[in-house]
Amino acid sequence: MAKTSPLGNFFFSHYRRSPECQAKPESKEHLFLKDVIAKASKANGWDVITEYPGSTPDGDEWVADVYCRKKMAHIAFEVQLSKQSIKEFNYRQERYKKSGVRAAWFISEAVHKSINRITSKDLPIFLLKEYTGSTPSPIVGQFDFPLDKFIRSLLSGKISWVVDPEELSVYYIQDTCWSCGKPVRQPYGHGIDVYYTRVKTVPNCSTVLKEILDYVGNDSLASHGINRISSYPKFKGNAPNFPYCAECIHCGQPQANCFLMEKLEKLHRSDEECSESFIIGTCNGRWEYKC
Repeated sequence: MAKTSPLGNFFFSHYRRSPECQAKPESKEHLFLKDVIAKASKANGWDVITEYPGSTPDGDEWVADVYCRKKMAHIAFEVQLSKQSIKEFNYRQERYKKSGVRAAWFISEAVHKSINRITSKDLPIFLLKEYTGSTPSPIVGQFDFPLDKFIRSLLSGKISWVVDPEELSVYYIQDTCWSCGKPVRQPYGHGIDVYYTRVKTVPNCSTVLKEILDYVGNDSLASHGINRISSYPKFKGNAPNFPYCAECIHCGQPQANCFLMEKLEKLHRSDEECSESFIIGTCNGRWEYKC
């Protein structure tokens, strides 16, 4: 049966003793959190209905804890305090997606520990810290915001998904081409964050340089003034079956790996080691608040 809450929101209910009822009664905590979300959403100018029923185009039914609508935008907020598998999270999220509804989840610490899941753009999951009653609203853990402020910020577009670029550093030494005599930058290593790889032996030179070529590419190396990398299977000074080496950015002549190793062994001062950074993709994403 349809009811109206003290907030003026419509929601659906039935008699607890109805034989058709398969749902467990909601806890006081669950009802309280829904009320906080509904009030904050309505205060932000959205039409709000709790316990809103809907279905996918193929008839798969769902009921949203808090359903918000404004013009063409449809958002469902789910409060999940009891344990639920990540498979079930994904299934229910996909059900909303098929229905043209965006959905966000607010979970308890117990659920968070059980799924060990980091939030993503496709499955926004936000941790609620254990509520002590010391504030008017529970705290959203990742932001340290009260839940009502978080909802208003989310619906106002102040919280959005941002992706961190994956940055690789290519290390090189200042050198001179044996053929044309012009100054060159000889690559010899690469690293991401604290992870760092540099050439150690003549065969290893080929392996490390091939990794740089695969990660960055010759066009990007050349744009930073660093020697390109190519395969020279019969070039004297490279180890058999390890053909990759740098080639002069000016005249295109290969630079033997055995000589690169000799020059690296003579390096003692760290200020002679240089590097350039390259964006090679994206890594971790996160939800971020922007004023």
